[in-house]
Formats: sequence, C-alpha cells, structure tokens
Amino acid sequence: MSDSCCGPTPIAIEQITAPQQATSGQWDDLPVVVIGAGPVGLAAAAHLAERGLDFLLLEAGDRVASSVAQWGHVRVFSPYRYNIDAAARRLLEADGWTAPDSDFADRR
Repeated sequence: MSDSCCGPTPIAIEQITAPQQATSGQWDDLPVVVIGAGPVGLAAAAHLAERGLDFLLLEAGDRVASSVAQWGHVRVFSPYRYNIDAAARRLLEADGWTAPDSDFADRR
C-alpha cells in the first residue's frame, strides 16, 4: 500500500482474503471482551447477556458512557425508538424500566 497526496491508497478488493472459518469448538474457551461502555458497547453486552454468554465490559472512563457525557449537551432530534437497541430494551423492561414515548425527541 502506498501513500498518495491524501492518505493511503485503498487496497483492491482482490487483495483481501477472507478469514478462515472457525471449526466447531475452536473459539469456545476464549473470553468475550466488549471494549467501551458507550451505546454500542452496551448494546453488544445486552445481546451477549440475552444469549447467556459470559463477557467482560471495559470502559476507559470513570463511568458508563463517559465519552457520551462529553457531548451530552447536544440535542438529539431523532425519535427515541431509533436510539435504543432492542436487546437492551428487553433487558431493561424485564427489570421494571419504562421507556419514554417512542416518538419522544430531545427538543429542549
């Protein structure tokens, strides 16, 4: 790969080889680690929890979604239904949580 004036030259698709398929049991003993406890990391953790898989969730900040807190002052205009993962919603509701109206959008 060579550098052009605007960054690295893209690799042609033909140069990329597909990873080998894992054989049954090959990955069973490896730990599952989710890096980042932001919205995507929490959604991944919810899917793992629903499947009964053990995992370790790592967050560099001092609390869950600490990087999100840095831009928490930004208004979100998309309706709430687009901002929550289905697995996370099911786990939260099973614990007694009630979601805001699905059409709710932060329009402070």
